[in-house]
Amino acid sequence: MLKVEIPKHLQSADWQRMPRPGGRLNGLTRSTLLEIIQDPQSGVRSAVIRKPGRPRGSLLAYFERLAEVASNEDSEQSTTKRQ
Repeated sequence: MLKVEIPKHLQSADWQRMPRPGGRLNGLTRSTLLEIIQDPQSGVRSAVIRKPGRPRGSLLAYFERLAEVASNEDSEQSTTKRQ
C-alpha cells in the first residue's frame, strides 16, 4: 500500500475532512458545504489529498473560516425570515 505524504500545514485541527454524501459537518450538509467552498467570495480555503495517479481524493476545508461563513449565512437567513 502506498502511503500519502500529507503536508504539515494541513495536519492540524483547523482542517476538517468533508463528510460522506448524506453526512453533516457542524450541522451543514455536504452539498451546502461544497456550495460555500466553491463560492470565491466566501474565502474558504480547501485542499484535495490524493494518492499519485488517482483521480479521486479526500477534500479538506479550513474549518475556522467555514464556520464563520456558515454563521454569517445563518444570521442573514434569520433576519430575512423576520421581515
